[in-house]
Amino acid sequence: FFSPRITTPECGRPLGDPVPRERAGPPGPPAMTFIMVKHGEDQMSMFNADCSNVVLLNYIKRACGHPDLECVDLISANVAEKTVAPLMLFAKPTESTTADVTLRGIYILLKVQDEEGGVKAFTPLLESEDGKKLKALLDARLAEDRKKVAAAVGAKGGKK
Repeated sequence: FFSPRITTPECGRPLGDPVPRERAGPPGPPAMTFIMVKHGEDQMSMFNADCSNVVLLNYIKRACGHPDLECVDLISANVAEKTVAPLMLFAKPTESTTADVTLRGIYILLKVQDEEGGVKAFTPLLESEDGKKLKALLDARLAEDRKKVAAAVGAKGGKK
């Protein structure tokens, strides 16, 4: 049994007193910079997001069994119908992934395909009920994007 009045030899402060911050030692471990990615038949894999977007996306392609895909992206698994929007990490290859993701967040892997007029088509690489729901939302978004491009092309054509 130690009395609170007993002092430690190194600093003369009573035992049980907190160590001053300046003497508390090195900072704790670095922040947990991982994300979880859902893919395949309802599989989930963990990836370190402390790198550039291109490095992470290339590693995810290989690790999830899609090394031959030209382009992939991620979308939050907590997406709402009105805010269905891929992260567009492929468009910012040299930026840090940690700037665009929520650390320890859950994301769904998407295949990205180019269409006419610069429109991007996104297909979830998740074979589950969540993947089917997300595909319907992304298809609706694609239809809206196609209409916008058609309207813009029509407006330019009418001015000539």
